[in-house]
Amino acid sequence: MINQKTVAGLLHILFIFLFPHVIFASDPDLKTPSLTVYTHIYHLQQQHFDPARAAKTMYGKKGDEAQKFAIQLKQVLDAKLLIIDTAQYPNDPNYKDSSGKHLFFPFPQNKDIYLQKTGANWYYSAHTVSRIPTLYAEAIPFGSDLLISLFGTFGQYRLLGYFVWQWLGILVLLFLIFAIYTIQWWIIDKLVVGLLFRRSVLSADGVRMIRSFARYGSMFLLLHYTQMVFPVLQFPIKVNVWVMNGMELTAVIFLILVLHALIDLTILRYNKIISASENTMGQQFQPVLKKLLQGLSIIFGAVLMLKTLGVNLGALLAGVSIAGLALALAAQDTVKNLFGSVMIFIDQPFKIGDWIRVEGVDGTVELVSLRATRVRTFENSLVYIPNGKLADAMVNNYGLRVYRRFNTPIAITYDTPPALIEAYIKGLRELVKNHPDTRKDYYLIYLNAFSDSALHILFYIFFKVPDWKEELRARHEIILGAVALAKELGIRFAFPTQTLHIENMPDKSSLTPQFNMSTDEMEAKSEAFLSAYKAQYAKSKGKKGGK
Repeated sequence: MINQKTVAGLLHILFIFLFPHVIFASDPDLKTPSLTVYTHIYHLQQQHFDPARAAKTMYGKKGDEAQKFAIQLKQVLDAKLLIIDTAQYPNDPNYKDSSGKHLFFPFPQNKDIYLQKTGANWYYSAHTVSRIPTLYAEAIPFGSDLLISLFGTFGQYRLLGYFVWQWLGILVLLFLIFAIYTIQWWIIDKLVVGLLFRRSVLSADGVRMIRSFARYGSMFLLLHYTQMVFPVLQFPIKVNVWVMNGMELTAVIFLILVLHALIDLTILRYNKIISASENTMGQQFQPVLKKLLQGLSIIFGAVLMLKTLGVNLGALLAGVSIAGLALALAAQDTVKNLFGSVMIFIDQPFKIGDWIRVEGVDGTVELVSLRATRVRTFENSLVYIPNGKLADAMVNNYGLRVYRRFNTPIAITYDTPPALIEAYIKGLRELVKNHPDTRKDYYLIYLNAFSDSALHILFYIFFKVPDWKEELRARHEIILGAVALAKELGIRFAFPTQTLHIENMPDKSSLTPQFNMSTDEMEAKSEAFLSAYKAQYAKSKGKKGGK
C-alpha cells in the first residue's frame, strides 16, 4: 500500500516539473532533501540561472557570499562527476538516516557533502558549506577566473550552446599539451637517450625501448594533467562525464603500453644478466616470463577500465568466481603445471643441457615450457614430463656433478708376484696423477679382494670434465693406459673361467710363467713407461693450451 505522504510527495515533484515558474515565483521550497537539491541545481542551469535562489540552500550564508558558495558547489559536483538524481532522493520532510538523525548524504562516496534539517527546512549543512572553498580548490585547482577575464566581454558570447571563452580554453589546453609533450620528448630523446647511447650504455634495442617508454609515459602524464585542468572550462556534467571517462580510458591504454615498454626494458636487462652467467634455463624461461608479465599488465588495465565504466567489480568477481571454480576444476592440471614451471625456474634443479634421471626417464633436458619439460633420452627419443609432476618428483641431476666417478675392478691372475702387483698399482696411481682430467686429491687404487679366478685391484677415481662425452674420452685414455702398462710389465688379466692347470707334463716344460726380473728392473721398466706417458699428456696439454 502507498501511504498518503508518498502520494503527496510524488504530486509535489510532478507539479514542480510541470509548473516550475509558479513554484519558484516565491521563496524556494526547502521542505525535503529532494526539493533542496533540486532548488540548488535548477537555478544554476543556463536556462534558469538565478544564483540568488540557489543560494538559499546554503546554511548560514547570505548575499553574494552565499551565491558564490552555491556556484562553487555546483562546479565541484560537475568536476567530480557527481551525478544528481533527485527522483531517488527522499521526499519526506522528516527523513532520518540510519543513525536516527535528520541527515541525508546524496553522494555516499563523498561524506563532506550532505544536507541537514534545521527548523522546518533542509539546507546544505554547516560542515558542507565550510568545506566548499577547499573542495573547490581540490576539484578546480587553477580556477576559471583567469580565462574569463582573459577574453573579456567577447568570451561571454555563446557558440553552439557554450561560451566563447570555453572554446578558446580548449584551444589553449591543446596548445599547452602539445608544447609540454614536445619539451618532454626533446629532453628524453636528445639529452638522456643520446647521452647514454653515445657512451655505449644502451644498445640500439635499449634506445628503442626507452623511447617507447618515454613516449607512452609522456602521454599518460599529459592525460593526467588534462583531467586536472579540464574542469576549469566549466562544461555541464554530462559533457564532463563523457570527456573525463574518455580520457580515463585512454590513460589506461597508455598505462598498459608504459608497462609493456617497462617489461621490455626489464627483459633486456634480464637477458644481459643471464647471458653473462650462461644460465641456459634463464634464457629458456625468458619468453615465458615476458608473456606472463604482459598478461598480468593487460588484466590490470582491464580491471581499471571496468572500474572507470562503473562496473560493479564485486558483483562481477562473484559471477566470475562461480564460473572460475568450474574452470579451475577442469584446468587444475594446467594450473599445477604452470606453478610447476614457476617453481622449476625459481629453484632451478636443472638447466638446459643437464643429464637428469627422474622416474625412470634418463636423458638430457632440451626445453622447459609452461606445461612440460622435454627430455632427450639416450635412445634419441623425446619424453615430455609435466612440470607439475616434475616439481614433486625426486630429480637426480648428473649434470651438476663437480666430479664424475669411475669405479671398476681390475682382475689379474693369481700367479702374479707381489712385487709385480706393487709395481703395477704404483704405475696406475701415476697414471691418475698425470692425467689432465682426473681429480688429484682423492683416488683409491689398492689390491682389494680375492675372487674365484682373479685378484681384484680396486680402481676408484674421479674425472673433472663438463659432460658425458668428455667423461668417455677420459675413461678411454685411462683404461688404455692401464692396459698398456700391464702389457709393459707382463701383467696378465684374469678371465672368469675355471682352468685345469697341470704344472708339469713328461717331456714338456712347465706352464707356470717365470718372472726373472729383479725389483730394480721392474721399477726401471715402469719408470720408462711412465716417462713416455707423462710426455704424451704434457704434449697433449700443450696443444690444448695453444688452441
